[in-house]
Amino acid sequence: MQLRSVYPVTALRGFVRFFRQREAHVAGAAVVYPIAARPEQFLEFYFKQRYLVRTCETGICDLAPRAVVVGPCTYRRAELVLQGHYDVFTVHFQPAGFHQLFGVPMAELADRAYEARDVLGPIASEIEQRLADASSFGERVDIATEYLLQHVTGGAAPDAVAIAAKRVLSDCGMLRIRDAAARHVLAWKDRPRQST
Repeated sequence: MQLRSVYPVTALRGFVRFFRQREAHVAGAAVVYPIAARPEQFLEFYFKQRYLVRTCETGICDLAPRAVVVGPCTYRRAELVLQGHYDVFTVHFQPAGFHQLFGVPMAELADRAYEARDVLGPIASEIEQRLADASSFGERVDIATEYLLQHVTGGAAPDAVAIAAKRVLSDCGMLRIRDAAARHVLAWKDRPRQST
């Protein structure tokens, strides 16, 4: 597997954690990759084969859409069945970053994955085609950056929960629960307040 990642431009860092591209060839028997509970939300594009997603409760398999918005997972609800050639480009968002850019309530994304067109509108198909036509990872990052920057406004600052979640993610999961709670209290006290 070839894996490449890059951080976003400064103007996007409050919304996007990083961009990633995966290229892989899974030969022979299929590989099953369990999807554990995770706070991540991302926008993913498939340019060769797509992941086969098997729901744990039912065993039903569905092919991932060519462009998909995936919300955070609160439990292990699915696993990926991988076989063949993959070329996948992903935008990984900060906690609440997707909501801040696109206004989609996070509760609607939790434990769900939606075809990108259903969430972002017809522009998702145009972005998907431009990314597919790109000749390099860097060019894909530029295309995604251009699109995302169009959604950056001087909107509301992240709330205390988003700040706490971002801190937990930045500690790579090595933060103790007691310390996370203490940091959340500090974040809540230091939160930006709106004037009334």
